[in-house]
Amino acid sequence: MRLLGIIKLYLLTALVGICSAQDSVDVASNTVIFDRDPRWLQLSDSGNHPIKVIVDDQVEDGCWTNSVSAANAVKLELKRSGFDVTPTNEDSFPHHLVIMALGYSNGSSSCLIYYNLQFDMIDVKDRNFGLDKHKVSSIMYTKIYSKGGILSGGSTNSRLKTTFVELTQAFLLDISKYQEETLEKVKKNASPEAKQFWESYELE
Repeated sequence: MRLLGIIKLYLLTALVGICSAQDSVDVASNTVIFDRDPRWLQLSDSGNHPIKVIVDDQVEDGCWTNSVSAANAVKLELKRSGFDVTPTNEDSFPHHLVIMALGYSNGSSSCLIYYNLQFDMIDVKDRNFGLDKHKVSSIMYTKIYSKGGILSGGSTNSRLKTTFVELTQAFLLDISKYQEETLEKVKKNASPEAKQFWESYELE
């Protein structure tokens, strides 16, 4: 485990170095868009970017005892859409799909639960300090998609599992929607020298 940590730290350092090196290369164009994350254009279902399904179980009083089964059902939906859901140690920065539930029993055979499905991707952020002479780069997972709600009553195990499957299906449908909307925004705001590139850009 210690060796794996050292390897990941090395990869993080290398990635920051690559980003810094890219800063010194002349950029052909710079496009600014609002209300959409350009990482949607990098989300691929080709298997090159595996997804790690993470369970965040904060439910008490036995209101959610089948979280593993719910996670497996979510993985199955992702696999059916062509995603790799078995990242290995060689996959340094897999995407994260987090299924989270927070709740407790509020009476006999009754529970109150807040649930959420969130999709995170790795992101590189730069900030300049000291009259832009000192740049700090950070690499972190940040959210690009989130949907949730409230569930109450009985039979919360089966209902939560069904809910997370439905949220996953909605997420898979939304991928194409957000990709197309993001690309349209980029095309609309692209500078003249970037128009040709973005008009011929193909979504993965």
